[in-house]
Amino acid sequence: MTHKKVDVRQRTSYSLEEKLIKKRSGTSGRKAFYPEAEKILYSWIIEQRKKGFAVNYISIRLQMCKILKESSIQALYLAGERRTKISQKLPEDLEEKLDEFRRYIIRLRTLYNFDLNSIFNMDETPVWFDMAGNITVNNKGDKTVHIRTTENGGILLHYPVII
Repeated sequence: MTHKKVDVRQRTSYSLEEKLIKKRSGTSGRKAFYPEAEKILYSWIIEQRKKGFAVNYISIRLQMCKILKESSIQALYLAGERRTKISQKLPEDLEEKLDEFRRYIIRLRTLYNFDLNSIFNMDETPVWFDMAGNITVNNKGDKTVHIRTTENGGILLHYPVII
């Protein structure tokens, strides 16, 4: 009968591994804040991915906000909050500054001879409608992830939008 000698290092490593295994728990990460809302959100994500739409983190956050604003979910989790302080205070000489600005506009109007209804502010920004995002959320383990885009003969369309 042969006995294998066990080294001291091996014994300590075995005991350390056993202690680590005992310390591990079955759950990892923190618990969900809104479990019912997260179930609804998960089903929405799966539905969007089945349609082939890209789902990014911003759209997930916006959809979660919509879900939480629903009256049934809001009654479960959210309580009414009251504003306790005003963050930005108006300057004390606000009326004086407004009057000064009005006088300045009237001076410019008389100097350059234009009507008040000709004063406006406009900014034009091109918005791309055919761009697909590079990142989407999908189930783990999928080898290929398809993202639906609008096809217009390979031409990307953009339109100027006035803000």
